[in-house]
Amino acid sequence: MVHVRKVATLLMYDNNGKILLQKRKDLIKNKNLPEKFQRDYGMFGGGLERKETVEQALAREMQEELELDIKNLRGLEVFRTTQIKIPELDMERHLTIFIAKMPDIAKLVCHEGAPEIFTIQEALKLKISDTDKETILKLAEKLNII
Repeated sequence: MVHVRKVATLLMYDNNGKILLQKRKDLIKNKNLPEKFQRDYGMFGGGLERKETVEQALAREMQEELELDIKNLRGLEVFRTTQIKIPELDMERHLTIFIAKMPDIAKLVCHEGAPEIFTIQEALKLKISDTDKETILKLAEKLNII
């Protein structure tokens, strides 16, 4: 039976074409994951808990990971949703990706991973998922950066 995992993530950006990603290299909980599923960076966020909406999950994850109240984010919106089938892990991920203007990162208190800022071009060269790359490219198009 395929395990479905619902996930809410946030891609934060500024007007200069820079984005905020989470360094995840040391966060991999399952060291037995095949190399193709291991990522050095990703968006902040995580899985929905029982009976949570994606908005509630995003609010909880941002509070847990960054002590960030999403009510204070400018331009918060659902940017895209996608479903990813991962037959090798007998899993399907239902992903809701939000975007918002990047807050002052000096005010963030990071409890999981480390926040790092990259240009769009730098981010596309990182070891990130194909879905994250697609999302970053779509954001660049929306912001007329590429």
